[in-house]
Amino acid sequence: MTLPPVPLDEIALAQLEHALGASITFDSEDGTIELDEPRVIHADYTLNTLLEFWSGTRDDPDGVVRQVGDYTCPIPIYYDPRPQYSPQDVMLALINEVRRLRDEAAVLARGNQNDDSASEG
Repeated sequence: MTLPPVPLDEIALAQLEHALGASITFDSEDGTIELDEPRVIHADYTLNTLLEFWSGTRDDPDGVVRQVGDYTCPIPIYYDPRPQYSPQDVMLALINEVRRLRDEAAVLARGNQNDDSASEG
């Protein structure tokens, strides 16, 4: 299975911008105790959570597999072998979009220059 291109519509960009404002803390809301589990602050979700949602793997434990091997860590390690978007996928999609828009702007600028030259001649 292959994922579709990273979404870059206005809603997706707003979701990305929101997720980039997130921070993780182990402090309680009043800052008096340290929590056992991290919590997200300054946003409703993190970038990783958003990418899991876009990938269709968020809150779907069916694809999670326990990693087997000779590990010294006493805690079991799990991973999800299904395709998932990464922050690098987002960056590459944004870079490609910027390049596409620049190329489009250059073509339009050349077209405008040609139009101006033709009207002067």
